[in-house]
Amino acid sequence: MIGRKVAIDKLGLNEPSLPLDTLDQNIICTDALFTEWVKADAIIGNPPFLGGKHIRLTLGDEYVDQLFNRFPEIRDVDLCAYWFKLSHDRLGETGRAGLVATNSISQGKSRAVSLDYISENGGYIYNAISSQEWSGEAKVHVSLVNWSKQKPNQFILDGQEVSLINSSLQSTIKVTQAVKLKANLNQCFQGVIPNGKGFYIKEEIAQEWIKKDAKNLDVLKLSVSADDLTTNPHGEPSRWIIDFNDMSLEDASNYQLPLEHIKINVKPERDKNRRKTTKLNWWKFGEKRPEMRKAINNKSFYLA
Repeated sequence: MIGRKVAIDKLGLNEPSLPLDTLDQNIICTDALFTEWVKADAIIGNPPFLGGKHIRLTLGDEYVDQLFNRFPEIRDVDLCAYWFKLSHDRLGETGRAGLVATNSISQGKSRAVSLDYISENGGYIYNAISSQEWSGEAKVHVSLVNWSKQKPNQFILDGQEVSLINSSLQSTIKVTQAVKLKANLNQCFQGVIPNGKGFYIKEEIAQEWIKKDAKNLDVLKLSVSADDLTTNPHGEPSRWIIDFNDMSLEDASNYQLPLEHIKINVKPERDKNRRKTTKLNWWKFGEKRPEMRKAINNKSFYLA
């Protein structure tokens, strides 16, 4: 069908190239993670990017429970990582696959369940771009990974021929066996995870609440996002967040406007949550990060 389309354009023919006359036989619209794939000689794709900590918030508890039931060994990774295992398992012995992923695919847990899996199960990464800016609207860097089950004649990494490409998308340094250094413990933390978009408020709302009651400043804080760090001068935060930290509901009730906002915009979503503690503590973040708060409490500055 592609060849026919090329010929029509090249020869200036009047016959239509669309719609495809085999559309109903060859193309389906479904969730690839819950669909049986046929064995294939070629698999190409641009699977969806969605950070591991955002999957539950964006897709909901029911979907995530189904996902973990089907892939019990894969947790806390970008959604696109699931496609690498699926693609490799469905690839024919002489086949080739090529996927786009966030560049975290070659790091940590994401690498372990995707590129490590490929390398440990008869796959060879033969052509890859380790990292480049995504050409679309998303502010991410991506990796382009092509692999096969047959040993290739050459390996091309970032446009240069190399002797091999490992699962870290490097040709010389292999980090998969690296040991964690105890000296580096508690030097780096993941930030809070609100588990509810309603915790975030706009600047004008925050200022209005502070104007009505200055005490509200106790629980209203500037919150820097990844987008702020990559687009704003000096990473200046563009939003505010309501943070009751470890307050009891009784103490949180002293901040009437922020608590009412959370009750309206977060609690209904939390009531559907399967995680009991998250449902009961609906005014608190899903992950409050007490160790991080303790570590930075007496610091004059910290880095994001």
